[in-house]
Order: sequence, then structure tokens, then C-alpha cells
Amino acid sequence: ERLFRVEPSGAVVNEPDPTAGQLVCTAAAGSADLTAIQKRAYQSVLVMRLMNFSQPLPWTNLQLYDWFVSTIDGIRFRDDVEFSHCCDPTSVINIQVRENSYLAITDRFLDPNFGGGLVFTTVLYVHEARHNAGLGHTCPDGADDKTMAEMGAWAVQYYIQTWLAQYADRAFIQAPGLDPDAYRRVLLDEANYVRNNRFCEEPLLDPLPTLIP
Repeated sequence: ERLFRVEPSGAVVNEPDPTAGQLVCTAAAGSADLTAIQKRAYQSVLVMRLMNFSQPLPWTNLQLYDWFVSTIDGIRFRDDVEFSHCCDPTSVINIQVRENSYLAITDRFLDPNFGGGLVFTTVLYVHEARHNAGLGHTCPDGADDKTMAEMGAWAVQYYIQTWLAQYADRAFIQAPGLDPDAYRRVLLDEANYVRNNRFCEEPLLDPLPTLIP
């Protein structure tokens, strides 16, 4: 099958690959033979296995990676679709990979040159995987959710971004340079944007949550 199976042993991307033809990791050097997108795809899943939170996730009693692999069967990385979606085939999320995808442009968790990074690919996996629990977008526009309490895809996206900002291992989430909270601030800003713009039956929050010490 033309799938990247979510397995601890590694990642294989058999869909059309915009970075095909040049390996950035090689078996000769002790890795697998991987293109840039294959490497980043693996890293963006692996990070879920390494993530520790000081508070349990609001939508599951499992660790993030355990929830993820129990929810879907695989990931397809595709350059022939306009939007990422769930699920084709059944229980397999489809992630759009084009020139504007973080998988195509950066190796970094958060890249100041682009205002984002592979962390948002990981967040996208969480969003799409939540759809596989039978939770579609419930607003009339078909793109947003009515309430946070539904705990649909936008709610879990809000929560995973908030948990990364507030409760992730600080050594893991700390930004290099003079502002160690820069990554946390970006993630919380993104969470607050989701909270205020993706729920059609709830008012805007005032004040918005701020970073905890």
C-alpha cells in the first residue's frame, strides 16, 4: 500500500515525494535511506513518543503517542490533494505535502523564518486523527465546531497546542537564544486563535490565557 505506517520502527513514504532524488539520511551512515520529507515525517511522529506532559490530556487518559496509534492505522503524505483530511482509506489520515507544507520547507520544530515548523505538522496529525473517532465539524460552514465541549478536532487542536505551551517538558520546548519561552508563546498564541475563531456557538474569551511560569 502507498502508506506511511505509524510504527516505532520507522517510516516509509511511498506517495509522490517533492524531495525525491536526494537522500538526507543513508543506510550507509547507520540510518535508513530517507529523503527530506521522509525524515521530517518520521521526526514529526517520533516527537509524540518523546513528549511528556505534567497534566493529563483532556480528551484521553493515554499518552499522546499511544492515543494516536490507537486511533488511526496510518498516514498518507500526498501532493495530489489541496487539503489534509481523514480518512482515505479507512482509518488513514491524508496529509497534504506541497511547497507550502512545513514538511517540505524546514527541519525545525519551530522555524523563525516561517513562523512555524514541524510542531504544527504534529498538531495537524492530532486534528485529523480526532476525526477518525467519528467527530466531524459541526458548524453550518462545515469547517468549524459548535462548542469546545463536543471535544471535536478543533478542541483537541486547541488543547494539544495549549498543553505544549503550558505543560510540556520545558527542556524539550525551550527555544534557543535570548527568549527561552518564544516557542511556548507561539504555541499559546496559536491555541488562542483556534479558541476564538473555530467555534461558532461560543463567545470570544476575554481575557485570553497567558503563559504559566
